[in-house]
Amino acid sequence: MKRFIFYLIVLFVAVWIGLQIKNDPGYALFAYQHWTVEMPLWFAALLLVVGFLVLHQLFLIMRGVGHLGPRVNVWLQHRRERRAYQHTNQGLLDLAEGKWSNAEKNLVKAVENNPMPLINYLAAARASQEQGQYEKRDDYLRLAHRCAPGGEVAVGLTQAQLQLNHKQLEQGLATLRHLQSIVPQHTHVLTLLMILYHDLADWNQLLELLPTLRKCRVINQQEIERLTVECYQGIFKQLKPESSMENINMLWKKIPRTFRQNPGLIKQYVKKLMTFGEDDRAEIILRESLKHHWEPMLVDLYGKLISSRPERQFNVAESWLKRNGQCPLLLLALGRLALRNQLWGKAKDYLSQSLAIEEHSESYLEYGELLQYLGDKDAACQSFRKGLKMQADGSL
Repeated sequence: MKRFIFYLIVLFVAVWIGLQIKNDPGYALFAYQHWTVEMPLWFAALLLVVGFLVLHQLFLIMRGVGHLGPRVNVWLQHRRERRAYQHTNQGLLDLAEGKWSNAEKNLVKAVENNPMPLINYLAAARASQEQGQYEKRDDYLRLAHRCAPGGEVAVGLTQAQLQLNHKQLEQGLATLRHLQSIVPQHTHVLTLLMILYHDLADWNQLLELLPTLRKCRVINQQEIERLTVECYQGIFKQLKPESSMENINMLWKKIPRTFRQNPGLIKQYVKKLMTFGEDDRAEIILRESLKHHWEPMLVDLYGKLISSRPERQFNVAESWLKRNGQCPLLLLALGRLALRNQLWGKAKDYLSQSLAIEEHSESYLEYGELLQYLGDKDAACQSFRKGLKMQADGSL
């Protein structure tokens, strides 16, 4: 409705102007030297308006031509960036499909016109590694660091991961330690360090890392406890044969009290005591531990101790039989202790019962020793054969 009224007003104004021009068209005279131009006044006014519009349009065209060069440059730059994006996209697709050579070519081709070339260099480094071109890989990583100084962690993590994948463990360790000095609480850096220390069996370093892993919640409390036990077990195994009893005792005291009841750690410590002839002390440790926590693995070790009081040791083991039932490893331990106490009948009964419940290579060997002592050589040879065969087959 408003538009209709507007058009109606315009029509009335136009009609009014037309009537005025018809009644009095006016007169305009332009003279220059001997030249004169005559025309109606309204026509002269119309020419002025048209001339102004033409000049204005020419001015706009000239200004547009002046900006044409920068606009062309912007268009060309956008075109180059689009092509760089296409090459990057294709390179990443080739990388995902395992086309390492094509991936590298496309990724590098896109670097020059890519405003953010970091991803190209990192992906090209991986493509180079997959082709076995490790020097080129390192070159791409250096270029990545140079083009994005703020991306040192991202570059370092990629470098470490590639080094670990190529089994360059020492180089990977150096890279990860450098990253840890920069970002001490970066969870992925800590995770890779944890895995690497474990693979290298560097138990002392892993043990030192555990508080940080707990603080940063890289792994849960259950995993922390499991790794703590594994670290101390590994340290025990890595002790040199010439290590003194003092060093072994210092290591045992270093273990937190809550972990000293772990059967695996007790086993490692007792075995070290046995190598130094400290069987009496080992007997006390095993007896106290088994009093609170029944563990067949430790019972088996108890039967191998050569204490200064074998009769008492045998009686302690027999008391466990009433409390814990006929455990095959307990019966084997009792058979061994009965042999040590020259209780041939009990030794035969216990070893026979152990084999009846579960065949065990060591039970067969101990039983063979007993039968040989009793003069039953054929049965002894048969028992020895079974035990050695089970050992060769890797059976228990």
